[in-house]
Amino acid sequence: MNRALISNYAFLLFASAFLSYWYVDQALALYIHTLGINVSNTFFHAVTQFGDSKYPLIGTFLFYLIYRRSDKHFARKNLYIFSAVAISGLIVDVVKVIAGRMRPELFFENQQYGFSGFKFESAFYSFPSGHSATAFSFFVALALLNPKYKPLFIVLALLIVLSRIVLLQHYLSDVAIGSAIGALSSYWIYHRYYLRAKSVRRFSLVSYKRSLSKSFA
Repeated sequence: MNRALISNYAFLLFASAFLSYWYVDQALALYIHTLGINVSNTFFHAVTQFGDSKYPLIGTFLFYLIYRRSDKHFARKNLYIFSAVAISGLIVDVVKVIAGRMRPELFFENQQYGFSGFKFESAFYSFPSGHSATAFSFFVALALLNPKYKPLFIVLALLIVLSRIVLLQHYLSDVAIGSAIGALSSYWIYHRYYLRAKSVRRFSLVSYKRSLSKSFA
């Protein structure tokens, strides 16, 4: 893993999100709002459902439980994907509460825009986008496991991210940071845990916990 390259990309993305907050987010949300497609577009309503973390979390964990004895290699892949989605989701949920960013709906209702900090209401969970984090953690993990399908996986992730903007659930900067958290979580766990776990002869949750604890050391 080229850490310098990834660090540069992450810096550029975070810098772009900062600029987007000041110069792009409101204008883009207003433009989409004038198009009137956020409520009636059934395509994006269907697409955005795939960003719900419960589907990959439940699916991959069930596959792990089913195949952990009969197919350890397949089980290891599913545990890796589960871990990537779960960790990115935890990070996003903590940041959401701390940031307390107002969703676009509040901007259109009473011109509220920005961060309020430490809110426990959905209307203040705009930053970062959880669906975007789930999409990128899941599909980047799949791309690392199946490199030849990487373009397809990235397109699918971007479609989910786009749906969050079109449906006016998030601003551009929200989905940018959410996507970054998801992608970086998958890369980090893949190189710090998954590749190491491949060399472990007996794979289990115990070996997973040991490998993951070493990653934090």
